[in-house]
Order: sequence, then C-alpha cells, then structure tokens
Amino acid sequence: MFELEINETSFIEFLQKMKWKEDLSILGHNKTILQEIDRIFIESINQLENDFNNCKEDEIISLFKYDIPKRIQSDEFLCSKEKDEKPFNLLEQLFHISQKELFTITNIHLAKKIYLLNKIINKLKTIIQSEWLGIYQNINNCLYKLCYYGKFSRADFPITEKHAKVSTNSFVGLNGCFVKWDNINSLDLNDPYYTCDSRVESECCVPIYDKQNLNVIGIIDSEAHSKSYFTIERQLMIIRSCYLLRYLL
Repeated sequence: MFELEINETSFIEFLQKMKWKEDLSILGHNKTILQEIDRIFIESINQLENDFNNCKEDEIISLFKYDIPKRIQSDEFLCSKEKDEKPFNLLEQLFHISQKELFTITNIHLAKKIYLLNKIINKLKTIIQSEWLGIYQNINNCLYKLCYYGKFSRADFPITEKHAKVSTNSFVGLNGCFVKWDNINSLDLNDPYYTCDSRVESECCVPIYDKQNLNVIGIIDSEAHSKSYFTIERQLMIIRSCYLLRYLL
C-alpha cells in the first residue's frame, strides 16, 4: 500500500529544487542521519498492518480531530491564545466522509495513511526534539495539517501570493523553497512570518515535492523555543523526511 523508492540521485535533485544552500558534500558526513530517517519510515510501514489492525476504531478516529485556536475576525492571521470550542475535524471539514465511511474499502487507505503519519511523527519527535512539528498536505491549493506534535495551532494555510507575504508555511507552499529562521525576533517586517506562539525563536520549513520533483504536495514545518536550533543535522532529519513523504501523501 505504501512503498518507498529511495534514490539518492532523486534526493539530490530534491535538495537542488528546494534551493537548500548548504554544500552537498556534507551529505557524505551525515549518512547515519539519513539512514536513521529511512529506518523510521521503513519500520513504520512494515509494522503498519499489524499495528493498525490492533488499534481500536475510536483511537483511529480521534487522530482526525485536533484543537485549533480561535480565529480573530479582524485579521485572518492573528491567533487567539484560546482554543476554539470546536476542534478541527479532518473527516468532516476536509475529506467530507463520516466515521462509518472511514473504514470502508473506499476509504481505508486514508485511515491507514493518517495512522501511519502519526506513528512517524511521534518517532521524529524523539530525535528532532523541537517544541513543534507538523506535516501538511497541499489540497486544492491550501496546506492542511494532517498531524503534528506540540501546541495547538491553525489547521490551514492558503497557498496564495497574499498569504505568502505573511506566513512561512504559505511562502514555502507557493515557492517550493527551503526556509530557516534562526532568530524570529530579528526578522524584518517584510519577512513572511506571523506569530502564533510568542515563545518560538527559530523555525525550519521544508517543501514536500511529488515523485518527479515538480509540484509541491505538502510541507513540514517545525518550531523551537531557542535560537539557531535547526542545525545541519536537524535540517537533514526534516529534509529527508520530506523526501520520503512524497511516497505517503
């Protein structure tokens, strides 16, 4: 159902496509990091059928719901510190299917995909150890958060010129390029960033391209509460994950 096609030539093309600025020769010094990410994905896929079949339906359904902040009506990019009374429901608001329909032959692939992404992101948390990380998919020119760890946050980021001027996620989704902020507080007012959590001091956002390295099909965004958190090693963890996610989204 989910098969990886790991190809180092394609990986290098991916790095070049997203305009990663580091010298590619450092890949040779970080093979163990790339292999560790590969292992996480391969093991999660290999264990999927057994783990999924042993998981209760209610637990799987719960993965499709998450808390979001209240929207401030005067500005669509300002977030309230309070949770919205109604969690975001991927089934109802994005995929438009009922809980019963989720486990039919038609939709079981979706159930397994969301379950798998949650397994992977929980493993990434243990090695990246940032305060926040989310996996988004581009659906109808909008980035929707499929899974995450950390503080509750907004569910969607439109991929438009307007939104790309004020949001890192939208900017990466629109331009397909790598973005890393080492010090949020030093950003220029014209930089594409908006504050949802005032504790965030650094951010790394990476596009997910399709298998042909042509179109952006999603992103990973990660945030930390310390400056310059996203070292080369952590960048490569996120970048390699984005490369492999092309086979899962």
